[in-house]
Amino acid sequence: AALGLMTNLDLLRAWAVTTPRAIFPGRDLGRLGDGAEASFLVLSGNPIEDFARAHDITARVKQGRRIEPRPVEMPALGRAPDEPPR
Repeated sequence: AALGLMTNLDLLRAWAVTTPRAIFPGRDLGRLGDGAEASFLVLSGNPIEDFARAHDITARVKQGRRIEPRPVEMPALGRAPDEPPR
């Protein structure tokens, strides 16, 4: 998005819908609804406004069950290593 090639919404769709469906074509992914797998992330920020907020994960649900994976340090998106978060 920073280069203007894709909007944040386009990036979010590629990240959350298009890529999972390509990797797992036989699974009902990338949507919320009857019959869907119910695997999703809950974010504390809006990645459409700032895609770096996609790292602000507050909850994870896999196949309808909340999971608590071990913490993972994620690299900053679109920032130099010494640049403060937005």
